[in-house]
Amino acid sequence: MSPRSASHTAIVPFNDLQALERTLAAGDVALVLTEPVLTNCNLVMPDPDFHRGVRELTHRYGALLCIDEAHTFQFAFGGLVNAWRMTPDFIVLGKGSGAGWLSGSTE
Repeated sequence: MSPRSASHTAIVPFNDLQALERTLAAGDVALVLTEPVLTNCNLVMPDPDFHRGVRELTHRYGALLCIDEAHTFQFAFGGLVNAWRMTPDFIVLGKGSGAGWLSGSTE
């Protein structure tokens, strides 16, 4: 990441809706990117209303919401976005699909 990109990035603690609202209230956030469950530091589960709150805040302040399911899409059919009925504007998949998809006969 270039220093220029970093200067346009805000990092907000997971599960902290108050910090997210303070950040979004500035009116200069285009996209919120989060994971359903944090996975690079063991598993950190979201508070019960965290994702609903994130969705409400992004709507209120006009930001898009992207859920990064690169690690969690295999936790449930359709990923946690489907299992938890989340409604992001975008979903990141990636790593697990890097080996390709099997469709039809293998003969």
